[in-house]
Amino acid sequence: MNHFTHALRQLTKAPLLTTAAVLSLALAISANTALFTIFDQLILRPHSFSEPDTLVRVWSNNPKVGFAAPSVSWMKYEVIRDSQKVFALTAASTFSSFSYARPNAEPEQLVGQRVTESFFRVLGVEPLRGRGFSAEEDRPGGAFVAVVSHEFWQTRLGGLDSALGAPIRLNGTDHTLIGILPPHLSAPYNNAQVFITHTWEPAALLPSQVQAGASYLQITARLKPGVSFETANKEIAMLGVQYAGAFASRMDAQTPNELRTLTE
Repeated sequence: MNHFTHALRQLTKAPLLTTAAVLSLALAISANTALFTIFDQLILRPHSFSEPDTLVRVWSNNPKVGFAAPSVSWMKYEVIRDSQKVFALTAASTFSSFSYARPNAEPEQLVGQRVTESFFRVLGVEPLRGRGFSAEEDRPGGAFVAVVSHEFWQTRLGGLDSALGAPIRLNGTDHTLIGILPPHLSAPYNNAQVFITHTWEPAALLPSQVQAGASYLQITARLKPGVSFETANKEIAMLGVQYAGAFASRMDAQTPNELRTLTE
């Protein structure tokens, strides 16, 4: 204790040096923590997706307005999905927050995704329990259903098999739980707790904004066997040009598109 008291006195005698030392240690610890987090995700626990080298994202890149992000509109997604010839499968998703209500408990906010029915098939992820989404559920008027992460199933639903087929209340609406994912889904979905459909009606946008070409979706696709990244990239760029010519009034019409690998 005497040594500790003496050390504190010495530190208070040189406050600038002490502050610099503490800040240096804090920065070093933070940097090492950040680097290990990346190392853990990419090396110690690599992608849980099948054949990740064939997975790509569609990026919007418009230097004129300083916009570069894996984000497109629902309208452009439909054009790419229906016109492309280089992908075996395409899917769209968007991050969303959900209010989760349980009986006799305060509602809590969940991090989740709105996804198209092909989402898990594109990633090559099979539910641990239950199933993924169907085409009938991924359309206006379709049933309200949900797939949850393994961690959510364990911590919120007690890891009970009886949870499958039961309703969970999200944003004031009951969704039937149809699937439970394997543990440790890879980034960028490792923090998502719940997945639902209805990607065409994000909570943060009005229907008129969606129809006007607001960018909010991430397109993930899997290259067809034998199709190179360069060939697919050229087709996506061409489809972006065709979209601009056909829908010049939409807000995303003048934003060029390119591909990047999901790993990148």
